[in-house]
Amino acid sequence: DLNTLANDLITTAILPIEEWRNSFKGELEHLLQRSYHSPLARPWLTDSEARTEEPFTLVLNYGLVHGKIDYIGRATDGCWQLVDYKTGPIADRNEAAHRYRLQMEIYALCLQTLYPAQGSYTANLYFTDIDEVHRFCFAPAELNATRARLDDLVVELSQSSFPP
Repeated sequence: DLNTLANDLITTAILPIEEWRNSFKGELEHLLQRSYHSPLARPWLTDSEARTEEPFTLVLNYGLVHGKIDYIGRATDGCWQLVDYKTGPIADRNEAAHRYRLQMEIYALCLQTLYPAQGSYTANLYFTDIDEVHRFCFAPAELNATRARLDDLVVELSQSSFPP
């Protein structure tokens, strides 16, 4: 029951201060309802292999990248895919997708590390505010280029000086 889930989240995890709860509860229930009925959610509800909030460490030649992927599960074709939820309001979906592309490439690299035999790797950005999905599909060659670009960024950052 989504109402019970919203109540549990508000009281135990998100908003332990009672006066904040009522104004947020309706918004959270609406978000849960929209996410639950999204086209991405249907396969997840039956995927026993799916993982949420999956931590990762991507090992590069010159450093490490740590993070958490919101969801990893199988698509209807049996291939592994990932989803990253974006909950804030967005002005332009395409501009937002462009802004998050590198993040999706990094997540897809992690997916490739876990499942190297796939021919491509799908990363979905789910914009909860507008209930829309932007899908990226990366070929292994694209991800190899991303890995090289990340290594270059790590080297550049390591050679930079930052004020204390």
